[in-house]
Amino acid sequence: MRHLDATMAVGVAWVLATAPAITLAGSSEGQPIADRLPQIRDASGYQRTDVLPHLEGEIVEGRNHIYCATMKLAWDAVPGIRRTDTPMTRALDRLQFSRQDLDATSYYIGWGRANNVQRRLARSFPSVEFPIDGLTGRESISLAYLAKQLPFRTRFNLSSDPIAFESSAGESKLKGFGVEHFSKTEKAHKLLSKQVSVLDYQNEDDFTIELHSRSLKDRILLAKVAPKKTMRETLSAMQHRIAESKLKDEEALLQQEESLLVPVVSLGVRQNYPEIELPLAFQIIQFRLDESGAVLKSFGGVGFGSLPGDGPRSFVFDKPFLLCLVERGSDNPYLAMWIANEELLETAEEN
Repeated sequence: MRHLDATMAVGVAWVLATAPAITLAGSSEGQPIADRLPQIRDASGYQRTDVLPHLEGEIVEGRNHIYCATMKLAWDAVPGIRRTDTPMTRALDRLQFSRQDLDATSYYIGWGRANNVQRRLARSFPSVEFPIDGLTGRESISLAYLAKQLPFRTRFNLSSDPIAFESSAGESKLKGFGVEHFSKTEKAHKLLSKQVSVLDYQNEDDFTIELHSRSLKDRILLAKVAPKKTMRETLSAMQHRIAESKLKDEEALLQQEESLLVPVVSLGVRQNYPEIELPLAFQIIQFRLDESGAVLKSFGGVGFGSLPGDGPRSFVFDKPFLLCLVERGSDNPYLAMWIANEELLETAEEN
């Protein structure tokens, strides 16, 4: 039984570009790996997983921490006049990620009336289902969609024994894949070894590897390291370690009798973000990493009321409002009131 210490391990799947959908001849069902994505469930169903739209959240011992860039892409498409100012949106503003970090064929970003955004999404990704129900079509929304499919050229082997994964909650026996007891004379192992690069190695609890898929633009990085305080700091430390690595060329390859075992990762989650303080703010992340490759589908979206020109407008002051009196030609009011309750307002007479 293989052991992984979760208290000292952070796995990072770092996706940078796109690859076409490819059916793997050697896959068990002969289907594209995207068909193996898990069903989506509400984030409340994941009791020990945190989903955040930025990289500044604290990594808590014993809890998973998930980030995907789709919320940032959707947020950046929102006009400034529509934006809210909250701790979460300020973290989104600080996040360094843009559409320039992605291949243009891998994503869609749209802002405008909901029915127009839905129509444009369908033109870019005809098979993708629109993720928002119950809209009239006149609402204004910002929506980002990202799709990645990264199949391996050669399927890795499933582990012969379960991986004994150690976490703060105890030990779990997990399904895994990789190469066990690598042999330079075994043809299948030689093919699989071409899909693995060792980027940094200190000891069995402190190393970083890369798994190579068919996509030359994308990287799948896995790092078993001690986490820093935040995901941003952990990613930065991993990148620094890779850049400063002193491994010799032969050390970057699997050596005789070495084993690589990776747990199968499967996630399907919908996370709402009331912290953004908008009528609609959500993210959907579907991800799977297994012996066939990695696949990601994700939405990020924010929604508002109707756009101007979507029908009769409404000017009903039925929520807190500002009242001011100012002389024409002056920028300085001589009376200003913020009306937040009914104390200064006359009640209606009952019939």
